[in-house]
Amino acid sequence: MSKSLKELSARFAELKHKITDLNRELKAVTQEKEEYENRLIGAMEAVGFDSVRTKDMSISIQKASVPTVVDWDEVYKYIIENNACHILQRRPSTSVCRELFEMGENIPGMEEFEKVTLLTKSR
Repeated sequence: MSKSLKELSARFAELKHKITDLNRELKAVTQEKEEYENRLIGAMEAVGFDSVRTKDMSISIQKASVPTVVDWDEVYKYIIENNACHILQRRPSTSVCRELFEMGENIPGMEEFEKVTLLTKSR
């Protein structure tokens, strides 16, 4: 027996609200974890430790080089001059591509598809 639109919509709304509440809680817990992570790194560096071990886990400080762009014009110039598209992540801009598709532009190697989702507004 299939559920009515009213029942489906009501359950959908319940789940959507539950996800919103859980995401709010997750954000608060993540923020607190990040604060403790920073405090722990500071405490470990203050005593010269790069790792600690408790009964629950081993914790190590790991450092990695991470790029950050300070001048996009210079980065794009480098990419063009060195044929270095591989330094960018491979994800097309949805809004830019949508605009080009609407103007009738054909982008070689790319196709448009219709993604179907539900738009919801809380009351």
